[in-house]
Amino acid sequence: MKRFQMEVGCFLLITSGLFYNHAYAEDDPVRKVNNYVDEILSKLVNESMKSQSLGIPDVYKEDFRLSYGKLTGFTNLYRHGDCKLKMENNISRAIVEIDVKDVAVEVTYEKKLFVWLKGNAIVSVEDVIAKMDISSKDGKALLESFEIIRFGNYKIKEIVGPGSILNKVLNSIINNV
Repeated sequence: MKRFQMEVGCFLLITSGLFYNHAYAEDDPVRKVNNYVDEILSKLVNESMKSQSLGIPDVYKEDFRLSYGKLTGFTNLYRHGDCKLKMENNISRAIVEIDVKDVAVEVTYEKKLFVWLKGNAIVSVEDVIAKMDISSKDGKALLESFEIIRFGNYKIKEIVGPGSILNKVLNSIINNV
């Protein structure tokens, strides 16, 4: 996880430096930043992100909980649309959307029926789009916000935990959906 955080940190630093130093000197700054983001994403996928996982925030609802989630399988990572650039008060900002294809989510769940049922689930997700707002001043990058804006086309691959009979029933249901 630390290496993944280092990679994201390097991405932020390089991106901020690039759009701060080069984007505003070019005729088409958006195209220039798009090209740099594409290059960085390509290098991240080729180097180490394939074996990395990204933690997912816990979800707590009244009678349902998801925790210890992780997203794995970063083999298809792309820029989604054009980057958006702003320059205000010597602070440059880039809004970058990243599209991740064909990832897996592993999570621990708890569901309250009459009692709390607890187990693990594996879900395949065809498409995740994340939006990052990155600011840069004096060569220092800051991730202002990170938001998942699309979590689409998912399929539950496996559910375990409630008991062997219920596991068989649940898995037969999800395999026929």
